[in-house]
Amino acid sequence: MLFPENLPPLLDGETLYSWCARFHALSSSGNSRLTSRRIFGHPTAGLRTDFPVALDRLAERTGLGSQHIDEIIACHSVFPAFAPFLTDARHAAIVAAMRAAEPARIKSALGLPASRLGSPAPLKGCPDCIREDRARYGTAIWHAELQFPGILICSRHRMPAFPLSASEQRCASRDFMLPHQVRERTQEETWSPSEAAFETLAGLANWSR
Repeated sequence: MLFPENLPPLLDGETLYSWCARFHALSSSGNSRLTSRRIFGHPTAGLRTDFPVALDRLAERTGLGSQHIDEIIACHSVFPAFAPFLTDARHAAIVAAMRAAEPARIKSALGLPASRLGSPAPLKGCPDCIREDRARYGTAIWHAELQFPGILICSRHRMPAFPLSASEQRCASRDFMLPHQVRERTQEETWSPSEAAFETLAGLANWSR
């Protein structure tokens, strides 16, 4: 069993995947599946980059109270982007699936396989967030609000976010990765929307936040 005092704090707005990646780095572990098993008792639960799962196991193995599960779901995952549009029954079913280790039930309840929105969605980062986080925390983190579907602009810095490529996302789903460990994008690789498109996307990011 791990103990709360031996775990890094979950930072404001940080995804649970990001927290696991920081714990993995701090523990100097060379095996991401072993790190996930230490935290969740499950080899891949910690490597979920979108919806967290096995949260009851997390609380049991870390000594965190059940109130932390509600906080993780509400503040450290992409679930808040979907929650306002769900019936009470579907909301409860998805929360139950996150508390258990049933990611397939989550996607099915949300209709994601049929909608072809991508599963899992690629992680997104902001260069200015990375610089600020490293100056403040010594490491960059994955910000939950930037991972919401359809959010392409960092509302904090009003600049385009970069998504992980398909190969980078596969790596992040196999081995813990933090934003500053992603290959830096060149100017040619950074997308640049028109002024009108930028303002529309920035407005969407602010509304979502």
